[in-house]
Amino acid sequence: MNRIRVNALGVLTVFLFFGANDLRGQIVTFDFAGLTGSEVSATSNFNANLNTSTITRGAGLTTSANADRFNATSWAATSIANAVTGNDYMEFTITPNANFQFSVSSIVMQIQRSGTGLTAVALRNSLDGYTANLDAQKAIVDNTSTQTITFTFSQANSTSAVTYRLYGYAEAGTGTGGPGDGTGNDITVNGSVTSTIAATISTSGTLASVDTTYGTASVAPSSFNVSGVGMSEGILVTPPAGYEVSLTSGSGYAATITVGAAGTIASTPVFVRLTSTATVAGSPYSGDIVLSSTGATSVNVATAASSVTAKALTITGIAANNKLFDGNTDATLSGTASLVGVVNGDVVTLGGTPVATFSF
Repeated sequence: MNRIRVNALGVLTVFLFFGANDLRGQIVTFDFAGLTGSEVSATSNFNANLNTSTITRGAGLTTSANADRFNATSWAATSIANAVTGNDYMEFTITPNANFQFSVSSIVMQIQRSGTGLTAVALRNSLDGYTANLDAQKAIVDNTSTQTITFTFSQANSTSAVTYRLYGYAEAGTGTGGPGDGTGNDITVNGSVTSTIAATISTSGTLASVDTTYGTASVAPSSFNVSGVGMSEGILVTPPAGYEVSLTSGSGYAATITVGAAGTIASTPVFVRLTSTATVAGSPYSGDIVLSSTGATSVNVATAASSVTAKALTITGIAANNKLFDGNTDATLSGTASLVGVVNGDVVTLGGTPVATFSF
């Protein structure tokens, strides 16, 4: 499912979903609308298979009120190095849920400052102990307008918590600044969240033969069960020629069906029968039913050899005329002969001259 939101100012925010186990796009967001600015912490408003994130300040910063912003004063002076030494940062942690991992491609922040507030910011994380910047140091323009700062970097497949710190320094210690006062989300983490469980298809049960008469689908279908874990999508069921499948025994048969959707697929019965168009000449029918899904190894389920018997046809439309016994049993027929029971659009032609005799 894709969800697109357009806010009142025309800014387009897009969340891209690729199933319950796989998300690419925005994986964590913070929106500070409604805050006074001096809260000790604030929580994320969107998390994709991740724990809720909480943003806090380092020990060197002081809370400072400013509506719709996660704000602070007492930022370092002169350099990011001074901010690191003085613990002048804001931080939040991304923690994946069990059996998930996350990757990050960029973090976008809307930052606002006072007239003597933030001059530059840098982003670091706990993977290297906050030693190196994740992207180049970013300058903050010397005005009080909200500015969008994008940190672009590559962090792949983290299966445990990672903390991100925004370090900054200001024109003056009394200057304020922080993320917020923007339109929509004030912090957006872009990347992906994927399952660490290998996609696996499992089956149970053995199929029996499903013999039938030409023109009629098998009256008594056979079945097996299929399930899956770690799936990025449903399981496609594809039978061999002559067969059709369904999720219910009495209806819904088709050349292929899909079982379940992304995530864990509970054990589900799949019903199998010969089609009404399976032929006598093609008998016996056999082969493997293929169960497939992106990211999973396909599984085959063997069918039992099944045959189609010929369908009996009835000739109607002619009758013997009554006669007086004249010493022989020959009968005279009248009417036009036709066949009853032709199916599947088959073309069947009656030929020759019908002969009949009376039995005395």
